[in-house]
Parts: sequence; C-alpha cells; structure tokens
Amino acid sequence: SRKVSEARTETVSRIEDVLTNCVDTLGAYGEGKKKQEAADAKIAKVKAVYAKGSKATAEDKAKARQKVSELEEVRKKFRVRNNGSSINNIKELVTVFKEINITADPNIEALGDKMAQVFEKFDAEKVKNDEGLRKKAIGASKSILDDLRNISLVR
Repeated sequence: SRKVSEARTETVSRIEDVLTNCVDTLGAYGEGKKKQEAADAKIAKVKAVYAKGSKATAEDKAKARQKVSELEEVRKKFRVRNNGSSINNIKELVTVFKEINITADPNIEALGDKMAQVFEKFDAEKVKNDEGLRKKAIGASKSILDDLRNISLVR
C-alpha cells in the first residue's frame, strides 16, 4: 500500500541522512584539520617578520601583520567541528532500529543488524582523534550506504 511505501521510504531516508552526515563530518574534519595545521605553519612563519628582535622595516612588519589577519580569516573557513555526534547518532539510530522499521522489512532489518555490528567497535572520541579510525568509519558508512541504495532499488 501507499502508506507502507511511505513508511519504508521514510526509514530509508533517515538511515541515509545519518550515514551521509557521518561521511561528510568525518571527511571534512580530517581535511579541515590538515588545512588548519598548514595555515598555522604559514601564520607562524609570517609572524616571525614582526616578532620581538626582528630587523624588518616598519613597513614590512605592517604588511606581515596584514597578511597574518588574512591568513587567520582563511583558516576560520576550514571545517573541523567533530564532537563525536556523527558516530553517536549512528549508534543511537541502531538502538531504535526495530521501532523505525515499522514495515518489518527484512532487508532493512538486516541492514540495521549490520550497522549495529560494524559501529559497536567505534568509539566516538577515538575516531575523532585517530585518522585511521576516521577512514575506517567513513568506509563503513559508505559501504552501508551502498547496501541501502541497493535495498532502495529492490522495491
């Protein structure tokens, strides 16, 4: 029926949103962190121009201060927000999986079981601080997203 189809679509959409958010957040965090570190190195190098004891001219010091302001503005644009919620959101979704799968779709149920098994080994804080774990969590999320898309195409 149409209501069952809508319920199934809603369930699939909710799962997809949580997994996509995990991929995006963890991917941006790793890249953003690298870009911030590179920006910090540039800022430190430019700050040396006007550091105490520097023999740079007043004009060069003023230019360096301006450049540091520009670099700091650029640095702010790199996304590094990762408080662990993307992993925790997946774990939370797994705990209510049976309730949101109101159609009792066996494919979706199997996907929920896989998510539970895969994500139980990820600790949000460790994933945040370990690039290798972030890559594994991203890979796991992408794999489950692929499974989800295959399920969506089945019906």
